[in-house]
Amino acid sequence: MSGTSRRIWCAGLLLAACLSIAPTARAQTGGLGPCTMDARALCPDAKRGTARHRCLLEHDAELSTSCRDHLKQRQAQRATRRAAVWSACQEEIDRWCAIATVGEGGVMGCLRRKTDELSPACRDALPARGDTAP
Repeated sequence: MSGTSRRIWCAGLLLAACLSIAPTARAQTGGLGPCTMDARALCPDAKRGTARHRCLLEHDAELSTSCRDHLKQRQAQRATRRAAVWSACQEEIDRWCAIATVGEGGVMGCLRRKTDELSPACRDALPARGDTAP
């Protein structure tokens, strides 16, 4: 198995593991994620996604144990996905996205704007849009 094939296989395995974790957490909270109550109480004005995630992190000391554990798990998953993208997309990052800025969506936003020009391995490693909400 080539290095690229192995990375694609590992990324697929990681994705399957991530998908199998999410329903379990939702099932334990009656269909809602483990941070729903915390978000309603601590971050009522934060929209779902990045804003809510940042707000919850700012209230770390006030979070329920299940929410804090969930956020740690999600951060570990994001770090793994980010490493997979950097590994699979290094050539594309060096070519087009080395100076990407946060205001433009950073490296991920840059890669998404170049989707048609990405190698298949890079395209496969790129997480789906919106796959960052806690």
